Amino acid sequence: MTPRRLTAGSAVAASRLPLEIWLLVALNADALSMLYLCATNRVFWRLLAKAQSLWRQLYYYMYPEAAVERFWLASYRARILEGVDAATTGMCMNWRRAVFARRQTEMNWRLGRYTQQFCLVEELQNTHSVWFDAEFTPYELQLRRFTPSVRYAVSVTNTNATHASPTHQLKDTPPDGQPDSRYATAVSNDDLLSTALRRRKHSSAWVHPQTGELAQKLAQNPEFNDELGSWVLFNQNPGVGVVAPPARWSLLAMSGERRPFHLEALDTFDYREYAFDPALDAEQDDMKSAADIRHDYKDACIMSACKNSVAVCAFNRSSTRLYWKVLEVTFDSQVGAGRSKVEHEGDATHGRVRVLRTGCCLDVWSGSRAADFVEVHLMSGGHVLVETRQNANIVVNVRNATGIFRPSRTFSDDGKSGSICTFQHGWAFDHAYRFCMELPHRRLLVVQYVSSWRDASPQTGIRLLRLHDGTVANSYSLSSLVTINHVLGDLVLLADYRDRDEDLRLFDVFAAVTIRTICTNVSASLRTVTPVQFFNNRGSRTARLANRGEDDGAGQTAQDGPSVRHFDWFDFMPDVAKHAKMFRTYAALT
Repeated sequence: MTPRRLTAGSAVAASRLPLEIWLLVALNADALSMLYLCATNRVFWRLLAKAQSLWRQLYYYMYPEAAVERFWLASYRARILEGVDAATTGMCMNWRRAVFARRQTEMNWRLGRYTQQFCLVEELQNTHSVWFDAEFTPYELQLRRFTPSVRYAVSVTNTNATHASPTHQLKDTPPDGQPDSRYATAVSNDDLLSTALRRRKHSSAWVHPQTGELAQKLAQNPEFNDELGSWVLFNQNPGVGVVAPPARWSLLAMSGERRPFHLEALDTFDYREYAFDPALDAEQDDMKSAADIRHDYKDACIMSACKNSVAVCAFNRSSTRLYWKVLEVTFDSQVGAGRSKVEHEGDATHGRVRVLRTGCCLDVWSGSRAADFVEVHLMSGGHVLVETRQNANIVVNVRNATGIFRPSRTFSDDGKSGSICTFQHGWAFDHAYRFCMELPHRRLLVVQYVSSWRDASPQTGIRLLRLHDGTVANSYSLSSLVTINHVLGDLVLLADYRDRDEDLRLFDVFAAVTIRTICTNVSASLRTVTPVQFFNNRGSRTARLANRGEDDGAGQTAQDGPSVRHFDWFDFMPDVAKHAKMFRTYAALT
């Protein structure tokens, strides 16, 4: 379908059809084609401009699910709800405005248009109490100290002001003092904190609501593996090696309405679940006695999640095989609804576990010892990337892969660098190429190869692999060692190391072109870069705030005031309130 002008008669005839008919056509057609249809005539625009289901479909078509996209959408929601009572207005999302705001954010990055935000934070005289940048969440800039390691949160939507120095307050603080805390992730409207007591190995998981309430303790000794929606997957007994304690996998609901749910099906690896062929039983018996195999799942990820259902995929490996299991956990919708947390704290969590499918890939490695390192990355379309850092990394479509598969060849330590082998529902590539990012809107996987620093001219090789079969869509080399940080869409930030200097460039990883140089000869902190903000390292400094009495005419000098820390950052998201006004004006004209 192409955007072609309709005749007056066609437009009038189209306007006579009920809106329900056009919505059915829109929902069953390609979302981008329906956008073209809206551009052909004002009649269609009037019919479909307010169809939120169509615009929501278009949004996820243009910007598929990815970590950077989830961060941007959470930031956009936070700014929409700023100063609005969500209880009275609801969470009605205007997806048409979201599409345009998302496009404008990426355009602002490319053109270098931003709003400079700053905040002033009072400091104590103790030098160990100096605040430093930590990281952004969709709602806050979190600052940290050297000692004690506590957090101070500055709202990214209400800035340009002087703040005192509050910290995240935790309930049930241990008797021996405030625990060290670090930000783990932002889920829904809450922050997930991981805390560890000083001089101890024990840690805890806490949830810090954005409403400013005290943080609640949720779990003990967690290692966070994945998060999606309002669910977090963690292992309470993480360990490496054969003598490590047995795993204890659990699901955590960030709402706090449910106790952590123990996934016993992932604590023990059962070979009988993979006995698809009786001829393989003897080999499995030999594998059971292997000394280098841990009998639990090494890593897992959340594939999908809603309020009462979570799908989890777990992986394990032996010296020659890769195993996976997909299971679904369904919770009773009545638990947590209409009942207080105290009422069901002592009850067993109402969850049902059902194994959806299991699979095994044979002879994918050359019989070398099984590595302890297995890291799982969820890709789009049901694909999962398994990094092993030994012989090969594997991409498998776990939505369709059930049974036993054998690759076209076996990877060995002396295999050809950069080679790819395929099998049904998956493929494998050389472990020398490390996962960098996914471009879900292009269905591409970006991998990075870094040559040895001993080389006379070290280079960074970039490959863009098609997600469904691993074929190379593009390949190029960067002239020096770089650190890559995904920003939004095809955009990345490259920290280019040359002669002890560091140049920070905005780079289009798909087109392989540098858009612009952001700064040169400075130490760039990539961990404070998000799809929305970029922290200005040069803007962090200590100053004196002038003390002002009741009579401003007798104001004192700035040197007499308290010491404050100045932080500033660049915000690339368009003004949400301004966009809303613009859309209202346009709607009135049309």
